[in-house]
Amino acid sequence: MPAPRSASPAPDKEHLISREFIAFILDRRARQLSPNTIRYYQTELNWFQNYLKDHKIRLVDRINADLIRQYLTDLAERRNPVSVHASFRAIKAFFTWFTAELDDPAWRNPMRLITAPKISKDPLPGISPEHVQALIDACTHGELGERDKAIIYMLYDTGIRKSELVHLDFGDVDLRTGAVQIRSGKGNKNRVVFMGNRARRELIRYLRYRGELVAISPLWTTQTGERLTASGLRQIIRRRAEAANIPCPGLHDFRRAYAVQSLRNQIDLATLAKSMGHTTLEMTRRYLDLVDDDLRKAHERTSPADNL
Repeated sequence: MPAPRSASPAPDKEHLISREFIAFILDRRARQLSPNTIRYYQTELNWFQNYLKDHKIRLVDRINADLIRQYLTDLAERRNPVSVHASFRAIKAFFTWFTAELDDPAWRNPMRLITAPKISKDPLPGISPEHVQALIDACTHGELGERDKAIIYMLYDTGIRKSELVHLDFGDVDLRTGAVQIRSGKGNKNRVVFMGNRARRELIRYLRYRGELVAISPLWTTQTGERLTASGLRQIIRRRAEAANIPCPGLHDFRRAYAVQSLRNQIDLATLAKSMGHTTLEMTRRYLDLVDDDLRKAHERTSPADNL
């Protein structure tokens, strides 16, 4: 009678989590995924690894479905549903890779027992114009104040992603035309977005503190002259929101607000999709529901028949 199959890999091999995570990232790089996608996997798996360390888990075969569910549940207490879903996808991608890499019929992928977290398909309106102005008003004078003000203007005026903003170089921006070159955006695609006059003016005020710059100089830097990171960007917005006494917006809220305000200002859907780097119009079309709701509310206030 054959021995029963184990639910774990062969006991003579140790599949250390830290080592297998590195191997997974190397595989993603070998597949020539975009730098932003690589950073996404690294960030999510680093957070998951820290959670596993807290629970004294060091081997991949010790990770079970209950542990992953608990991690996602804990994550939901401090991150929004879209962010939790992103973490789920990263963990699922790792275990899909690990299962194929292991090629052991005795191994059972724990993700097969886990249902993806639900996320609403209804778009969120993003940060309001009033709160954007409050953030700007909260920026102090001096280099850091001018930097933060210019960042807020660029986020709101271009709709670029946080990772795209922090990786901008001085040579990516044309101060005369307002054109901003986004290189290796989501999906490893390049595109051009534009800043208006006010955003350009604020950027120039900040750059006066930077002196002579070359094309590859980071556009946004810390107080010590290092390139600003996504984590540093979040701290900037959090600090300014506290000073303005408003709820701290997510960085993606600026992107959502850009989409909604652009539609309200009569931009066509195809142009907006190109500006935001959406691969399909369906992704952009969701924001139309918010604009249609504006029309409904306006009609409720001004209905000719109701005002007879």
